[in-house]
Amino acid sequence: MLDCFYIPMYGPSDTELREIIQDEGSFEINEIQVHKLEENLISPNAKARAMRAVSEPMIVQHFGLSSDSMDEFVRTLEQQLTPGNPYHSYLTGDRVFVSASLTRRF
Repeated sequence: MLDCFYIPMYGPSDTELREIIQDEGSFEINEIQVHKLEENLISPNAKARAMRAVSEPMIVQHFGLSSDSMDEFVRTLEQQLTPGNPYHSYLTGDRVFVSASLTRRF
């Protein structure tokens, strides 16, 4: 089951996000802002729990429900997200947070 599990992830830039919203046509863009994340302000545990919140539904659907496995998922991620771990720079890298204020068109 592990060999066939794949979660494609892609984070669009602010320009791509603007184009996606405009092409879809349901919303008017009031404002889009890009914020650089301060990695040292977010603990490895908080990052791991956020990744669990996003990934858990897909993992459960593929592998089945197991709170022990999801707890291990968080522990493993937290360890890998800790500075000094070889995976740290790969998992954190240069990240930004893009926020968008939209109004629904009627």
